[in-house]
Amino acid sequence: MKKRDTLQFIKERQRRWARARGLTVSVNGRVSRLEDNLFAPLHDETRAEIQAGDGDEFGTPENVGKMFSLYSSSALACNVFDYWRKRSALPLLNACGFDTADSDLRFEQKFPTGVGSKPANLDVVITDNRRDRLPVAVESKFSEPFQTNEHDFLKSSYFRNSGIWDELPGCRGIAEGLSSTDSFKFLKASQLLKHAIALTRRYGTKGFVLLYLYYDVPDSDAAKQHHEEALEFGTLVGGEIVFRCDTYQSVFGRLSALSPESAYLSYLRSRYFS
Repeated sequence: MKKRDTLQFIKERQRRWARARGLTVSVNGRVSRLEDNLFAPLHDETRAEIQAGDGDEFGTPENVGKMFSLYSSSALACNVFDYWRKRSALPLLNACGFDTADSDLRFEQKFPTGVGSKPANLDVVITDNRRDRLPVAVESKFSEPFQTNEHDFLKSSYFRNSGIWDELPGCRGIAEGLSSTDSFKFLKASQLLKHAIALTRRYGTKGFVLLYLYYDVPDSDAAKQHHEEALEFGTLVGGEIVFRCDTYQSVFGRLSALSPESAYLSYLRSRYFS
């Protein structure tokens, strides 16, 4: 499958799920009620954090926001992570490859980059209350890698402020290459570089884990290339930051093996992973 076919595969799968549940879905794939797009109502803290983010996820009653979309990566992240907000998240964290036991989980956390006024927004940030583990910052992707053909680059302001790259020369090399090459056709490397800059300002290099968590599509050439680009990015920045990439499918598989069957797992399986 090419890029367009891969996107259509994701969209049709989500529409089939919605039809099976008798949900009303607009032409552009948005449900009329936010709760129709979620396993359970968001925790109050989660809702407040997302509302304070820069993504306009909720929108207005007259013009619903992006989280109402069946293809929303934010909704996917909430469906996977928010369930654990008032529970021990150890099974999920183990499934993600971490052993943090006493954790604090937050959504849409802002970290200034030192360039302009708009900070980097991380979908999920997990910190260890014992402070003996690195904080994990999660960038979540669903259908986005297959939605656009726009050339990826960083604005010139990121190069006028050379100090932001002092500890990240390799990241700067990637950033400079984005302007002149098309090395990343599916991975939005500029966004990950902004995250790296912002998190380094906050925690220092090697002081955090940047987890790129994305939805895979079997038998798709586009999805395979996206996966290879994520691995390449990790190789290029591995000397400077702790970067990991993983698929939602792999995390769900490990989580299913670690946790007893539940309505939560059944929902995720029927919607995203069956």
